[in-house]
Amino acid sequence: MPSIATNIKDASFTVGLNPPEYDRILSFDLGGRLIGTYVRSADDEANYRRGFDNRIIKLVKDVTLRNKWIAELPDNQRDALLTASFELVDAALRDARTSEAERELLRRAARNGPVELAVQRERFISIYGAVPILPPDQYRALVVQATRGCPFNTCKFCSFYRGCDFQIPSATEFATHMEAVREFFGESLRLRHSVFLGDANAILIPTKILLERITQVRAGFDVAPPDLPPKEEAAWKREHPYGLIGFYGFLDGLTGTRKSQADYAALAAAGLRRVYIGAESGCDEVLAGLGKPCRRADVIETVALCKQAGIAVAVILLAGLGANDANLAARHVIRSCELIHQLPLDPEDIVYLSPYVDTGSRPAALPLFAEDQLAAMQAGVARPSGGPRVVLYDIRGFIY
Repeated sequence: MPSIATNIKDASFTVGLNPPEYDRILSFDLGGRLIGTYVRSADDEANYRRGFDNRIIKLVKDVTLRNKWIAELPDNQRDALLTASFELVDAALRDARTSEAERELLRRAARNGPVELAVQRERFISIYGAVPILPPDQYRALVVQATRGCPFNTCKFCSFYRGCDFQIPSATEFATHMEAVREFFGESLRLRHSVFLGDANAILIPTKILLERITQVRAGFDVAPPDLPPKEEAAWKREHPYGLIGFYGFLDGLTGTRKSQADYAALAAAGLRRVYIGAESGCDEVLAGLGKPCRRADVIETVALCKQAGIAVAVILLAGLGANDANLAARHVIRSCELIHQLPLDPEDIVYLSPYVDTGSRPAALPLFAEDQLAAMQAGVARPSGGPRVVLYDIRGFIY
């Protein structure tokens, strides 16, 4: 029998084949749901991320550990990977060296095999419809849909919310949604670390209603006190294994200007930690061409309001624009970098550089032009010290 190792962590566990080099590693949450697989072969090393909708994305890294190739598996390859994964679970259960604590977790995994995962997919879709995108630091957030869809749907680069009417569910509808979310996650909630208010622009909700929704979430889930000092968060989480820390959400630069500093201060006091602003470009000409409703000045005003209220921000810029117009591409890079240096950002904030890809096709490899512009923007937005983190945001690798 091959050597198999099971490793139990605070909120997940892994099953590995042939340690210490490992030919395969399966990752599960404590509910027994498969969340990822690592496979090493003679040709490459690949990581596979599985979402609650039962899609699986394959990521192959290069020597720099950047994802050089990202693509969703077709159904037949997904099913083959799942079959092989649960054969390893069965082998681990038969292994006499497996402890009883490990067996209990492996039994949970076995109960969440390919057939049950397909059933869970339907339950997930009935609750969420879809969770098409999150910021990278929120991939492990608990999403609750305070809104559904996008209020604009005019951006030419985004098809995430096409065909979905923008809605603000009533308090009763939101309570029903949260109850379904809580039941669906169960033990899997232990792997979630924060609350993300979905969908595309939830922070635009009138502040009084948004505060009511935050209160509802606190009543339905174990959320850390809003005044908890950062140094105490880890200890609080250990004492509250199902606990969630902080509220987060997308905010459009245009609608962000329609709230007052008092609004943002009230949201900060309620636990809103960070908003994610899709600036896309610092060049108004580029924004107009993208069909984006906000402009550079809107982003500047919104960021200032948030920062004055003590809310951190993440500003998202697109890399790879203007491929057919060298002058426009140059202006996009220059003006975007100037924008970041103009904003009052500090180490609590993030600048996300997101390579532009067609959200309908999602090419497996980035075009060279996008890679080159990404490198130029990384160099241009960097600050010597005391500035925001600059992070790659590759939407092709997201799955919830």
